[in-house]
Amino acid sequence: MATAPQRTVNRSASSSTINAAVSRVPSRIDEKTSIEQEKQNVQSEVDNVDSELQYGEAPDGGLRAWLAITGLSCGVVFGTVMGCPAHWFKKRLGLALGIMGLGSTIGGTVFPIAVRNLVDRVGFKWTMRIIGFIEIALLAYQFATVERRLPPKKHTGPFVDFSAFKSLAFSLYCVSSFLAFLGIYTVLTYIDVSAVSKGIDPNFSFYLLAIANACSAVGRILGGLLADRIGPLTVMTPATFIAGILTYAWPFANSTGALVVIAIIYGGASGVYVSLLVAPVVRMGGTQDVGVRVGMAMTVIAIGAVAGPPISGAINAATGAYVFTGVCAGM
Repeated sequence: MATAPQRTVNRSASSSTINAAVSRVPSRIDEKTSIEQEKQNVQSEVDNVDSELQYGEAPDGGLRAWLAITGLSCGVVFGTVMGCPAHWFKKRLGLALGIMGLGSTIGGTVFPIAVRNLVDRVGFKWTMRIIGFIEIALLAYQFATVERRLPPKKHTGPFVDFSAFKSLAFSLYCVSSFLAFLGIYTVLTYIDVSAVSKGIDPNFSFYLLAIANACSAVGRILGGLLADRIGPLTVMTPATFIAGILTYAWPFANSTGALVVIAIIYGGASGVYVSLLVAPVVRMGGTQDVGVRVGMAMTVIAIGAVAGPPISGAINAATGAYVFTGVCAGM
């Protein structure tokens, strides 16, 4: 009779010890979880600091102003220069435009590769400064060498001459070029991204755009030579047709070889069209007001060029695939 209570007390003590130990387990798990969260937070802060040191702080509203000023400046320079060859060339205007178009081909090939390597070496800020210094040097040479042949008009006339749209040929050409530019930059914009989504090595897919731009140089020269012989529209029409077919085929290219082939052919075909874009406009009026016509046509075309890639991106985001993106762009 005397031993029973002692056993009960021992059991009770053992149970309380077990319960206390079990109650401490969740607290230890919570402590471990909080420690892991703190480690993740610290690592995230370190990554953010490294990112800011390399690329600079996140842009604010000033980026929008920078984009607007840069876009307007590029438009003024590009539109003015595109009208100058018409002052100096008549029989070989196509070849002159093709050679002039080599500048954008070289820039589109070299600059992306240079930027990618410079960012790793000197950071984003100094990369942009180096590119800016290069642009200043090139533009200085351009301003010193580009010149119009005919003297300016005494009365320059309106900044925008809507009477040019009374010409049915000019109006149809502006509309057709606007529609073409809604899709012509889709492949060039998304070919590297789509390649990564299909399992292609990102270090290689990055160079697909450079390959397309390099092959564009061949298309620009050959297109210019042919345009001087058989007419610009006769050359531009089949080249645009080929680019459209390749836009349809691009989403179905799943291998490295297929994407390279598309980049090569598409680069050449689109290069023909882009380099000769101004040639028909030059022949739709006199040389004195070629700048006004080119400027108005480029303004209409620029709307399509700006709107095309975002529309294609929205289609891809809505469908989750590049098939419908290629179909809509190819149309």
